[in-house]
This record gives sequence, C-alpha cells and structure tokens, in this order.
Amino acid sequence: MVRKIEDLKLSSRVAQGVAKMGIEQLTPIQTNAWQLMMDPKVTDVIIHSETGSGKTLSYLLPLVELIISGAKIARKDGTILLIVVPVRELAQQTLDVCHQVLRYVPFLICGILVGGEKRTREKERLRKGQNILVATPGRLLDHVRTTQCMDLSRLQYLVVDEADRTLDEGFEADLRQLKSYLDEKQSYFGAVIRKKVLVSATLSEKILDLSYFILDNPKLVSSKDTCEWDTQHKKSTEEEDDDKPAKEGKNKASLPFIFPDALEQRFTICSPKRKVVTMLALLYWIFTNDDKKEETKKAIVFSNSFSCVDFFHLIASIVTNPFRNGTHPTGNEGLLKDVKFHKVHKEMSQLDRAASCAAFIGSSRAVLFCTDVASRGLHFDNVTDVIHFDAPLCIETYIHRTGRTARIGHKGTSHLLLYPHEEEYVDFLVRQGVVLTKRHTSILFYKMMKNDSSQIGDLLDGEILLQRSFQDAVRGAKEAYEAGKNAFHGWRKSYSAYPVEQRKYFDSTKLHLRNISRSFGVDT
Repeated sequence: MVRKIEDLKLSSRVAQGVAKMGIEQLTPIQTNAWQLMMDPKVTDVIIHSETGSGKTLSYLLPLVELIISGAKIARKDGTILLIVVPVRELAQQTLDVCHQVLRYVPFLICGILVGGEKRTREKERLRKGQNILVATPGRLLDHVRTTQCMDLSRLQYLVVDEADRTLDEGFEADLRQLKSYLDEKQSYFGAVIRKKVLVSATLSEKILDLSYFILDNPKLVSSKDTCEWDTQHKKSTEEEDDDKPAKEGKNKASLPFIFPDALEQRFTICSPKRKVVTMLALLYWIFTNDDKKEETKKAIVFSNSFSCVDFFHLIASIVTNPFRNGTHPTGNEGLLKDVKFHKVHKEMSQLDRAASCAAFIGSSRAVLFCTDVASRGLHFDNVTDVIHFDAPLCIETYIHRTGRTARIGHKGTSHLLLYPHEEEYVDFLVRQGVVLTKRHTSILFYKMMKNDSSQIGDLLDGEILLQRSFQDAVRGAKEAYEAGKNAFHGWRKSYSAYPVEQRKYFDSTKLHLRNISRSFGVDT
C-alpha cells in the first residue's frame, strides 16, 4: 500500500520542500526503503526496483532526515552525504532533486563534481564545504587524489546510484579505489560510515561482487518486499554449477526483472524493405490514437547507431502523409503535425545534448531520437511510449530503455521492432520474464489510411505507397540522401556489435542488405 508523504512525519523544512515539488504519495519502493533505512539496526541497503519508480527519493528522503535529526551540521564540516552516479547528466538531475528537497534547509549545502567543469572552481567550492556532494566516479577520484581541501573525514552516508550503469561505463576500478580510500580515512579519523546504499534496476553477477566489496551485511529492498541479501546470494551461488557449460544469459540479473504494472510491452515484425516507414507509422499511431486523450504525449526512439539517430531526426519533419487528400484541413503538412523532434547521442557536444534534453523535457508533444546514452539515469517526465528501432545489445539495456516510460504510476507502452528472422528473440525475452503482445503492421497502416483517406484500399498497397513517399522525400533532398546512406552504413556496423550469445537471434548472414538499404530510402 502506497503511503502518503504526510505519514512520514518529515521535519517541517523538508516537508515544505517536498510539498513544493507536488508530491503527496510515496511509491512502493519509497515506502519500503523508508521503513528499512530508518531502522537504526540496518547499516547497508541494496535498493532494487524498476526504473521510473522514484529511487532517488527512496534514499534521499530518509538520509536527509537522518542528517537533520542528528548533530548540528555546518558547512565547514565538509561532506556528510556522498552520492556517486555514472554520468554528468544524472549527476545534475540528482543535484536538482537535492536542491528541491532542501529548498528550505539553507544550512545543508549541496554540490557537484563532474567532468567538463573547471577544477579550480570545484576546488573553491570544496574548500568552502559541501555537505551533500553528487559526483561522477572519475572526477571524484581525481579530487580525492589531488585536492587537499576535500574533506571526507566526517562522511556518514554513501550512495552508489545506477550501480549497473556505473559498472557498464567502466568505473568498477574507480569505485573500489574510492572505497579503499574511504576505509583508510575512516580508520585514521576513527569515524564510521553509518549507512551505505547501492541502487540498481538490475542485479547481475557484477553487482553481486561489487555489493560484497562496498557493503556489509546489506538488506535488499524492492518495490515488493524486503529480505536478507546474503540469503538470496547464497541461493543463487549454490544453484550455479561451475562445471557445466556456459548457459545462455549467464550474466543476466540474478533476481527477476521488475516491470511496473502500468507498462504494456508489444512487438512488431517489420518487412526489411519498410522498417523505417513502419517506425514512422507507429509514431503516427501514437500521436493520433483516439484511445489516448492525454494532452501530453512523448515518445523516445532508440537506435544502436548515432547515424540512424541523425537520419531519423532529419526525415521525421520532411516526410508527408500520402493518404491525405486535397480537402484535408492540414493540407500536405508533415506526417506528424505539432510534434517537435529532438535527438541525443554521444557524438554531440555536451552543450548540444543538454540543450536537446531540456527542449524535450519542455515540450508537451515530442519525439526524442537517441542512442543508449539516454536509456539510463536521465529522467524525462510524461514519456508515454518507447520504441526500440533496434533491439538492444543486452537484456539489461532493454530494461533501462523500457524504463523511460510508465514511470511512477503513469501508463506507458514499449514497442519492439524486429525483422522476421529475429522473432525468436521474443522467446528469449519471455524466458527472462518479459511479457509481450504482438501488433501487426496492418493496424498501424490502417490507422493512417482511415484517418486521412476517403477510401481505404489494400493495406499492402498502403504500405508501398508510404514507402514510395518516404523514398521520394529522401531522394529529393541531397542532405537527406547522404544522411540515409550514412544511417544504413552505421546501422550495418552496429548490427555486428551484438554479443556472441545474441547472434543466433541477430544473424547478419540472414540480412537482405539491398532491401534494408531501400528501407533507408537509398540504393547501395
């Protein structure tokens, strides 16, 4: 049962800040984490819950309350709470949440350490004192080694957020060095870190190993329940037979994946010749579906290639609907009226990525085309749909992508687009506990023809007509055609990146490359 915020009896100043955020109820993970972390007998905690469940507040609220209820804190006391996150975008979002919660608590100073900022400015802020510090591992370790004024001698609380992504980004060695440094400092000053928290949407073997290095006798809390972590790990270890050959999914999470009840997951089998226009038809369906009356509609489209992201962002605004007749009130406008298009990938500058994310957040009807740089950590409100144009490279990435929607009680839908020879991948997902329903392309094209044509003809003819319209738009603009060629070559390169255990589903020898190039509107 979700509890109301007022039931927590927060200190008055924190309660004011939370009220200003418009939060009235706790999510299940916030309720369970509060009860566990406020228990003085519990030292270390693993928070395991689906993305979008409110995990940041699940650790921030109890830790802030513990800090405020303890001995009086001054700025000169240095860092009391350290929050480690994998990337700067998540660090900034976490800092923003800290500022909102502590809006009326002026004596607790929050700060940030991330790459790309001037170290001299960061040193100056550290010298003045920052009680709550949000940092990325690399930058944090850099200051730990070189900045004398960085004071962690009174550190009481340590959080490693998005631990799975932190490991994926290659920061495991940094985390281990940081923990060793903190142990040394604590021993020297005779201090003790009162609580350590590890937060993750997935629990892989690497997470198990990291938890046993950083945490001491942790309790595991999820949106469902609380249990002893040692018992769970012992069971999974005993059941694993090291003498047997490696099995499919050996590195998958050791506990079942958790998906929100409000999430619907679908898949569509696409013709190799028409996968891109199928994605466009799906976007049209999302933004014109009469069953969805929300004023705010947002979709995120994931691709494994940044060249595809650039191409999709370009053509989304120039492709027109061939089914619109001359009397249609919108005339021959773009396929999606009043929808804004944005993009994010690692080849963009940090400034451009931040601006694009901000623009997407500020839009009420928008599509974000992106690579997996936006699949974890970043929080986007009111995302109604996620589209996997390319299947992700691993099951954990599928979870994090899908977690961009159906967040904190809101409904959302995940759409997976596959080629015919990839359909067995659905069976693999089902074995991992993913429940998917099939949607035929005919539904998407029928919707488009029904809305915008006085006559509904053969659906296959409709698909072909949209493909021709798409090809005309691509070939009619030199920039679009060059982007299409780059997208096809980038996609082809990314397809070879699937790990060995996944290649039986994504077999490059079964690709009809000429047909797929045509799906991008180009000939090769």
